[in-house]
Amino acid sequence: MSIMRKIRGTIETIFRIGLSGPQVKNSSGVIEVRDATDAAYAIVRGATPVAANDLVTKAYADSLEKPLVVKRQADCTSSLPDNTAVAGYVAVTTAGTGAAVGDLLYDDGLNTGTMTISAATEGRAIVVTDDLTGGTIYLLRDSIYVWDADGSAWVIAKESGKLLIVARQADCSSAIPDNTGANGYVVVTTAGNGAVVGNVLYDNGSSTGLMTIVSAVDGRLISVTLALTGGTVAFDVNSLYSWDTTGSAWAKIGDISGASVDGVLKKIQFDLALISKDSTAAISAQVIEKVSLIISTAYTAGALISIGSVAAPTGLMLTTENDAQAAGVYEIDFPADGVASTLAELRATFSGTTAVVGAGKVSVIFAAPLI
Repeated sequence: MSIMRKIRGTIETIFRIGLSGPQVKNSSGVIEVRDATDAAYAIVRGATPVAANDLVTKAYADSLEKPLVVKRQADCTSSLPDNTAVAGYVAVTTAGTGAAVGDLLYDDGLNTGTMTISAATEGRAIVVTDDLTGGTIYLLRDSIYVWDADGSAWVIAKESGKLLIVARQADCSSAIPDNTGANGYVVVTTAGNGAVVGNVLYDNGSSTGLMTIVSAVDGRLISVTLALTGGTVAFDVNSLYSWDTTGSAWAKIGDISGASVDGVLKKIQFDLALISKDSTAAISAQVIEKVSLIISTAYTAGALISIGSVAAPTGLMLTTENDAQAAGVYEIDFPADGVASTLAELRATFSGTTAVVGAGKVSVIFAAPLI
């Protein structure tokens, strides 16, 4: 073997381990581990990382805590719930019997014995898939929460984006209001007792205990169905508002026109690309209330945008009902009977001259009829 073969790697960009083993390669300043023929990457194994800049092994990554899916709640005042036939995690919404708010219960799915307490840990994340409203805390469905040990509270990290219907207001300067016989959301118009403007309260309809504070989240949408004028902030009747954290204020973003719809208002929103873009969710036999096209950066001259479905790309907004070359908000309010057809998938369609610059969003508010 020549001297140059023995010192290979000290002056070259690749170093082989053994006669037919893997190779360590310098690829433009990046270290790569390649197979014997330099045709593909090779696997590197190592110990469990210890220092902050140690590489992470697959076993270590797999051991990291991931958000836990929570579909149920538990009142532990009298006892811990029994295991059911459905395994999963349960949020403690009323403390007792050794279980505190912040703990989770584990249902092993074996339908025997009591659920096991999993003690609260700082930073634990949960994904809540249904409204949990029956206890001393309130967790909003389709949202991610993180446990804050210092504040002894679940802090919302990502909200569902659903629109909350508000028909009442609360002056909290003296006390948090009691729950009434009508469940629903109440907007805080005068702060006090831990509730600030930007919060909403949840009335669980039990007529017992205090309403629950739902902390303010940037971008939260509320639909105000009555004029609310009795506090330090005022709301117009039949209007849509969004909470602006930067300005610490409710910003009016639109009106609700026409007669009311008996149903739960929801919203689909997605960013536009520079080509036709579909939503990741469908509207099945819903009633469209409002369609909005928000142009944040004007598109190239000649670009046209319509909104509809895959089958009917202009069914909700024609290209003549917006100007893609001008930044702004273009909205269409639908009558109470709305567009009742099933949209398999929303679609924003670009046509005309290909757009090379521009940015925007599509937002559709619709009602899921009550059954």
